[in-house]
Amino acid sequence: MKFLSQYKQYKLWIEPSYYATDNTGKRFFHAGVCAKFMNGIYETEDKKIIEALLKDRMCGQDYAPVRVDVATTIPTPEIAATTPNNYDWAQKEIKPAETDIEGFKCPTCGKVCKTKLALSGHMRMHK
Repeated sequence: MKFLSQYKQYKLWIEPSYYATDNTGKRFFHAGVCAKFMNGIYETEDKKIIEALLKDRMCGQDYAPVRVDVATTIPTPEIAATTPNNYDWAQKEIKPAETDIEGFKCPTCGKVCKTKLALSGHMRMHK
């Protein structure tokens, strides 16, 4: 199942990390379970994680379950009926990464830089 977040690098801890002691008295680290959204998308088939994500209080506010249309590479949100929260942000059209960046364009190669200073540094490469 896929989930879409309005935040590009969203992390949600399903199980926290902790230190514990075994029967022999040795201390060990339990890493926990974290759902890490990359570019606003998280995908898993683990039923335990899916159930935890759907029951979490942030479901519908920071992220939502989605369904991907196989014909396109851009996810299109289809609201799951399992949560009653407001998904207005998930209804917005997702732009491809190329058109999502605003900034200063290099006249030589077309690279887009976020600042004028970064563009002037990039221009030294073309000398």
